[in-house]
Amino acid sequence: MNTKPKKYVDPGHVNPVERAAAIDAHVGRRVKQRRVALGMSEEDLARVLNTTGQQVMKYEAGDNRISCGRLYELSRALDVPILWFFIGAPGVDLSPDLKDVTLADLLRSLSEG
Repeated sequence: MNTKPKKYVDPGHVNPVERAAAIDAHVGRRVKQRRVALGMSEEDLARVLNTTGQQVMKYEAGDNRISCGRLYELSRALDVPILWFFIGAPGVDLSPDLKDVTLADLLRSLSEG
């Protein structure tokens, strides 16, 4: 019988791919949360972003990743700072008071998680 020894996995270690997927899903939920709070339909947001309602639906469901440029456009369309999308994300420790949060804070938070 040819069995390989099991690879040791640190229980405190979070797989970076799984963490990224969880953050992608969280950001998508935040997009939907803000869009709904503003009373916008998927189609309304799609028109502002020059895309389709189906694409917005996929962003919100976490099925399609949101690029940096698209996240910037979403922040403008939804009238929130980019970092707003990351509040409450798994492994991201951000203060709800975004006045003092910088990109460096976000990057540091992600690297510590």
